Amino acid sequence: MSETRSIDYIPDNERHGQIFSQFTLWFGGNLQITAIVTGALAVVLGGDVVWSLMGLLVGQVLGAAVMSLHALQGPRLGLPQMIISRAQFGVFGAVIPLALVCVMYVGFSASATVTGTCLPGMTCRG
Repeated sequence: MSETRSIDYIPDNERHGQIFSQFTLWFGGNLQITAIVTGALAVVLGGDVVWSLMGLLVGQVLGAAVMSLHALQGPRLGLPQMIISRAQFGVFGAVIPLALVCVMYVGFSASATVTGTCLPGMTCRG
């Protein structure tokens, strides 16, 4: 199935998306190995296992809840989310979320690089 409307208005009969389906989409997308390993670093650095797991769970649930509520605007308003963001933030205001996303991607890459390397005290081969 291809996208036929692009940035055009979507009629009511073609809209879909509920808050639970958006939540599970974002929760599943964010609950991947890098997030789990980054959350486990708290234990490696001397934190408590239970509190580290609670922090990881709370962070995942809050992140998925915020993203699902934001993503739900698309089906409700009949426009793609990126177009709605432009209307919310303005042409120049949309630079702020863009800059935040760029910082997030650099952090994600750095986290993946650090957790994928041999840390001191580990026996690494290769």
